[in-house]
Amino acid sequence: MKSTYFVRCGLAVAIALLSGCSLFHFHRSPHPAAHVTGNVSVAPVSDFVYLPAVKGHVSENRIANTAVSGIVMKSNINAAVHQAVLRDLNGVGVHTGSEKRVLSATIVTFVVDDIHAPAIWTLKMRYVVTDVPSQQVIYESTRTVEREAAKFTNTTLALDDIVKLSINELVADSAFIKAIN
Repeated sequence: MKSTYFVRCGLAVAIALLSGCSLFHFHRSPHPAAHVTGNVSVAPVSDFVYLPAVKGHVSENRIANTAVSGIVMKSNINAAVHQAVLRDLNGVGVHTGSEKRVLSATIVTFVVDDIHAPAIWTLKMRYVVTDVPSQQVIYESTRTVEREAAKFTNTTLALDDIVKLSINELVADSAFIKAIN
């Protein structure tokens, strides 16, 4: 009787250890972008459109995924992305207080492919910089980024990381830097 107990405990520990290796890993943030200069206001949250929600594919606080239910966030996706964009632009040195230029964005696609481990997060955003006095679009670009993350990861950290990758690509574009200077 005692040997059966030890075998079961040993088997349970082995399964937990082996499955844990494939499900979890240490969080590593994307490398920060190079320090840049420029000045642009970030449009209000209402000007950050979450297109999948507008089209009725998901609710405003849900990220589509390959699982049955989707990933539900505490706040709306456009608000979470807006905050991350603002924080990341400030983090790379862009001043976000311009009265002459405004950055708005459309979240075209936001999906997590989590059929296999690791999960692949994909974010496609369309960025637009508008000159306020003339109401002319002076910059427009679409950026698609992907990031691998553990299947059972902190969704807020994963969202912040994927937005940081998108901002890193945005500030690496010389046309964007020219538009905000």
